Amino acid sequence: MGIVPCSIELLNRHIAHIGGLRGCRIMEIGDQQMYCHPNVPEGSAAKIWFGRQGAALHVSVDLNGLLGALPLNLARPIEKPEFDLNFDIVTDFGTSEHVGPHLLDLYNCRANCHRWCRSKGLLLFMNPKTGHWPGHGYHYFTQKHYEALADACGYRVLEISEAPSCGNTKDGWQVHAVFLKQNEPPFISFERYQMVCANTVFTK
Repeated sequence: MGIVPCSIELLNRHIAHIGGLRGCRIMEIGDQQMYCHPNVPEGSAAKIWFGRQGAALHVSVDLNGLLGALPLNLARPIEKPEFDLNFDIVTDFGTSEHVGPHLLDLYNCRANCHRWCRSKGLLLFMNPKTGHWPGHGYHYFTQKHYEALADACGYRVLEISEAPSCGNTKDGWQVHAVFLKQNEPPFISFERYQMVCANTVFTK
């Protein structure tokens, strides 16, 4: 989806939980670009924007390897010990719905995000709402999904909400979730994740 104004608004509402954006370490899944931001060139790399906000480290991962992203497959477990528990913020601004058509692909992506986020770090998700963004990706989400995910993983819920992207109230709504990771256990099993996704995530 890219980073739109409501993406930054969502981040700004909760960034104080980790002491602000300056000096933090960010893991961004997807080669995100900036859209609909005044005074920011349309389609410019989000990596540049975060650097200008004072982030100490910005790592992005996308199989296509564009815009400085590491060319890794988020739909598979990524074995990079140097990433584990190393990031203050892990963001999914519209990537996980694209990683693959199978629920296991989505599970592996979310497990990577969980593993990379430090204890007391932020996990931010912004994904297409069920019934919106026709033909956009493989998976569509509901607020109940993120409520169930937080309960299963022991995340502290900071926000679960919905909003249209760039004013598209007809079919451009997204589901937003922001969690504070509370501890360092492994991500839930695939069997438990299947239960979390039952009737809360819909695959086209």
